[in-house]
Amino acid sequence: MKKVAVVSAYQKTFIEQDIKALKDEFEVLKLQLPKKNLRNILQLLRIIQQTDLVLIWFADFWAMLAVF
Repeated sequence: MKKVAVVSAYQKTFIEQDIKALKDEFEVLKLQLPKKNLRNILQLLRIIQQTDLVLIWFADFWAMLAVF
């Protein structure tokens, strides 16, 4: 099963309806964008490297990054 990382730029701001639709086809990892701590940012990047797709929620719109 392919993995999707869903990253929120804000604390606990996920659109559950959108994520529910993804769960049918992907393993969904809910992640929060860390603030200020470089170690946490590097850890997030390591997790993202292991996924097939990254969706980032910025308050009112989705951004999609393909992971190669």
